[in-house]
Amino acid sequence: MAHNIRDFVSRKEHAWHQLGHVLESVSWDDILKKGGLGYNVQKDEIYRVPKNFEDIIESMKMKGDISADKIIAALNKIEGKFATYRTDEPRHTLGIVGEDYQIFQNVEMKPIVETLLKESDIVYETAGVLGNGEKCWLMARLPENMKITENDTINEYLLISQGFNGTTGLRVSLTPIRVVCQNTLNLALRTTKTSYSFRHTKNINEQIADAVQALKMVNTATKHLQDLFNAMANFKMNREQYLGYYRAVKPSEPTQPAISDLHLEWLDSAIHGAGAEMPHCRETLWGAYNGLVEAIDFSPRTMKKPADKRVYYTAFGSGADIKSTALNIAEKVVEKGYSYIEELLHKRNVNRLVKVSMN
Repeated sequence: MAHNIRDFVSRKEHAWHQLGHVLESVSWDDILKKGGLGYNVQKDEIYRVPKNFEDIIESMKMKGDISADKIIAALNKIEGKFATYRTDEPRHTLGIVGEDYQIFQNVEMKPIVETLLKESDIVYETAGVLGNGEKCWLMARLPENMKITENDTINEYLLISQGFNGTTGLRVSLTPIRVVCQNTLNLALRTTKTSYSFRHTKNINEQIADAVQALKMVNTATKHLQDLFNAMANFKMNREQYLGYYRAVKPSEPTQPAISDLHLEWLDSAIHGAGAEMPHCRETLWGAYNGLVEAIDFSPRTMKKPADKRVYYTAFGSGADIKSTALNIAEKVVEKGYSYIEELLHKRNVNRLVKVSMN
């Protein structure tokens, strides 16, 4: 399978892509060297080559008046735009950014981790680089975990990711992973702030300092999540309601059947996926949610993606967004009952009929 994972390191176990280094323990030095995050990034001005550039150079040569300064002067500077690049590989452009873009070097991730976790508690799990360094991340395990039942444990991680491509900012978030199936649950809840994103602007360091202080309230977030997950495990639903939940999370296009192949894929995962046989997963909102998450992380359509695209899809991209939507709707269902989904589907069905009739 084609992949674009340049560097990768993990603790004790290979990741699903079987790439990179596996170590008994991962140090900060391993993050930088084997995980690949040890590069620095700079930005530089961008110039456009004019159509008559060759003629200009030839004229300089004939006059015997050629120098680097004169060659640069012959180029057309693109105002307000800069190219980001690795200082160890200056030929590779990582992205195009604006004048206010401030670079947050990868090594600056370490103080964030150390501020949130005691040095003795820091356990680095994974780190990696996509492409030539356009995107990178590291993940550290938190010392506490959550238990839904005795056999259903959720480990918690601190995930820090960023990009230098001009479109991906810096993100600091709490990320739980369910041990029984390795589902990466998403914590973008409407009621509890567990994820912070930042643009690379001049006040990025001030923003990060504020977010780090907020994330120190991790115990509050953990307690809320454990209560929510347990409530989901006690909320009974039949398979028809599973499909209603999935339709609420990801509506079909107006001209397509209300129940899509994607909805059926999620349902199959909820019934037959890892951990689905557990009593608190059978015909519960917890089971419905984890079926959706497992399908996003491990379904055949996801596994067919190139490795870098799969990482981005499940952790940062549209797959992660679907998980967020699914958890926020689940939180609403716990609060208001299944009638919340019925009302939501009714409103959407009215809009759906209007759109179809207009077409």
